Amino acid sequence: DYFYTSAFNPEGITIEWTDENGKKWSTLNGDQSGSVFTITEVKKKYISGVTVLDVRMGFTCAVYDVNGTSISITSAEYYGAFKNN
Repeated sequence: DYFYTSAFNPEGITIEWTDENGKKWSTLNGDQSGSVFTITEVKKKYISGVTVLDVRMGFTCAVYDVNGTSISITSAEYYGAFKNN
């Protein structure tokens, strides 16, 4: 489990999203008490001699616009590949 980034905790995860109307939403703009971010799976692979990590993450959080309006995201999952330096 990982913490969400905040003014008090600069180390952590930030979820940002731009909706279909171009409005930006972020976990940085509001309270994340009760929110969860967990890395649930990591698979290492090699592509042309480069180590790549396939990572599956689960999260629940609130994202806020600049006016403080919030949207709750529950039981979400993200799967992506990251280059391992």
